[in-house]
Amino acid sequence: MTTSNINHSCVVNHDVELIWHNEHTFSLRFKAPPSLALTQIISAVHLSVSKHFSVYILESIPSYNALMIVVDFILIAPDTLAEAIIQRIKCDLLASVQDQSINKTVLTIPVCYHPEVGPDLQALAHSADLSIEEVIALHTQKTYTVCALGFAPGFPYLGFVDSRIARPRLTTPRHSVVAGSVGIADNQTGIYPSDSPGGWNIIGRTPRVCFDLQRPVAQASIFVVGQSVRFESVTHEVYEELCRDLSNNGWP
Repeated sequence: MTTSNINHSCVVNHDVELIWHNEHTFSLRFKAPPSLALTQIISAVHLSVSKHFSVYILESIPSYNALMIVVDFILIAPDTLAEAIIQRIKCDLLASVQDQSINKTVLTIPVCYHPEVGPDLQALAHSADLSIEEVIALHTQKTYTVCALGFAPGFPYLGFVDSRIARPRLTTPRHSVVAGSVGIADNQTGIYPSDSPGGWNIIGRTPRVCFDLQRPVAQASIFVVGQSVRFESVTHEVYEELCRDLSNNGWP
């Protein structure tokens, strides 16, 4: 997906709300329903803000409909930076991003869809009146967009799954979900980057390490907001082989 295919009306009309969280942290909230189009806009804003104002910013965090910014108030007054960013958005940011392609490359994630590593796969297929093969086909045929990162460091919220396999979170979350588990919650899919509690419907697992603090901080997560992601089905045997290769050589 490129920004040239996106309706930018929510930003062109300056429909951006400034919300202060404390004396040095604010959010730019876009007054539009969360969507893939809005995710691409926020991703473009995030990239531009990081490029032009990075010296003044300690951290910037994009989400479904907002960009939160933590300001180094020793270098600049937070309200001055907030106004400068808003003016940039209003004046020329959208004109510049409409001709850009964000995250042209598609990140492919190998996934083993098997009851041994996907404990909710059969139940989801049964409730959807689909075969396991049909669930796998529906999950792998789409290109998803990273709409947000959260819940756990590096956890990608990917939108949006085919409505036929959308399912609510489990009534009772699991105490522990294995790192690499691929799940569905409502109309989103995601990957658990580390062992953690969780209530998503687990339908498979990837051998890929999605979050690693041994890498530089900026590259700890393999995902960024606005990125395109696809899943590729691999057999249980290939999954185990990839796990062995990863253990011996690391992921390229």
